[in-house]
Amino acid sequence: MDVKFRTKGLGDHFKNIDPSYYYYQFEIRADFINLMLEFHKDKYEELTEEISDKMQQAKSLFGERKKTLKKDWVWNRVWTIRTNDINNEKWIHEKLNLICAKDGTNNMLVESKSTE
Repeated sequence: MDVKFRTKGLGDHFKNIDPSYYYYQFEIRADFINLMLEFHKDKYEELTEEISDKMQQAKSLFGERKKTLKKDWVWNRVWTIRTNDINNEKWIHEKLNLICAKDGTNNMLVESKSTE
């Protein structure tokens, strides 16, 4: 199961940009959980300079280096962290607090959606 969500801080960072471009995601499998920040767009949609700049700024929040995207990119995983202990709720809370601290949310999660 995958759970995509946005925080207030992430939304503030990408203000006036379509929210379908960016999200955090829990990737939950039988033997691991990934938490990641991803950017996504339609295959043939052109990336604007404004969105590219915002993506690079978000990458720097997570200590990731800038990287030039190919013109035909569809998704870009900015940051990811994994645990193999799928029953460790403390890990989940710690990582949620981490992303909220990095993007300036102050622990106020908003807008969640579950997909399978």
